[in-house]
Amino acid sequence: MPKVPPPLPEEKDALIQLARGIVLAQGNAFIKELLRERGIRIGVTKAEFEQNMLAAIQSGELQREHIESWLNEVEGWGDQHVYIYTIPSAVRKTMRDPTAMEQKVKAAGLLELWNKNLSLDFPRQRTLSGINLRNGELVFVWHQGKEFAIRRKEMDRREDINGDLYEFRAYRIRSDRSVTRFVARPGDGLAAIFVQTAWEEDEHKALIRDVRDVVNRVVPFDDLQHLVIEKAIKKFDDQALNKAGVIAQATRLSAAGAYVEFVSTSSSAGYQDIGPVRDVRRAVQPRSFKGTNGNFLLQCGDSEGEMRRVRVQLYGEERRVRLTHQMTASEVWSVIEMIRANV
Repeated sequence: MPKVPPPLPEEKDALIQLARGIVLAQGNAFIKELLRERGIRIGVTKAEFEQNMLAAIQSGELQREHIESWLNEVEGWGDQHVYIYTIPSAVRKTMRDPTAMEQKVKAAGLLELWNKNLSLDFPRQRTLSGINLRNGELVFVWHQGKEFAIRRKEMDRREDINGDLYEFRAYRIRSDRSVTRFVARPGDGLAAIFVQTAWEEDEHKALIRDVRDVVNRVVPFDDLQHLVIEKAIKKFDDQALNKAGVIAQATRLSAAGAYVEFVSTSSSAGYQDIGPVRDVRRAVQPRSFKGTNGNFLLQCGDSEGEMRRVRVQLYGEERRVRLTHQMTASEVWSVIEMIRANV
């Protein structure tokens, strides 16, 4: 591997802080992939991952562009709520035009964020950190830093101070980042808001409003159309019933103030695998119902075509999707495309 110069001290410090946040937040498989891709020693435990990652930053083997490219694929993807929209053709044309988009960003007073490099900061307040049009995607991204206190008993100590004995209990402070995104893919006619904040919290609804308000300053968010999630619930349920690659673990169908619900008590099998329950479900005419909620196991693919099964929860009335697994951007978009194909 050719020798590369180390980063400047200020950038190196920011990369080190970010790397520590990566190790805390990301799954082991995703961290290994970064190190393996760069030819850096991996290790076995998260502590070794962190040690090897920091050493690679110090030596210059792991630089900002490497981490930035990797983070765009893994940071804040999966384990989140997603709101999916279709983009009218008139809006797509504007979103594809870099010159037109730059002018709109400038008119909104946000030009300093246009095509900005990935932020390395951990801001205490949720902060719009970039607006980019790259590789056919228009992306608005917000970051917010959080701190966690991790108990470290081995660092506890007692100390005599002015004749009195004090006992100190140690906690290691670790930083993490939460990510909120609005991503539009005008070529595919799809857009989505990606939120990591829990749906039950008031902050979640306020965050959605903030995203809409900011995006509306640049492109007409209000012209986007919600994907009809209730249709996907019924179609996925039908595919599960017919063994078409989908596993339905829970499906609720409602009509006229009442509902029927089919639920599996297994974490990996579907209700359709139980003969008597399957027979009852076959007696239901889905056209008479709306798809209210659905909990499905779907096959998704990454950028290399590797497939795995992930849990996807669909909420028809809220037009919301909940992804429960940590995923890559490629996997998340493969699920979104699957949902769109079933509405």
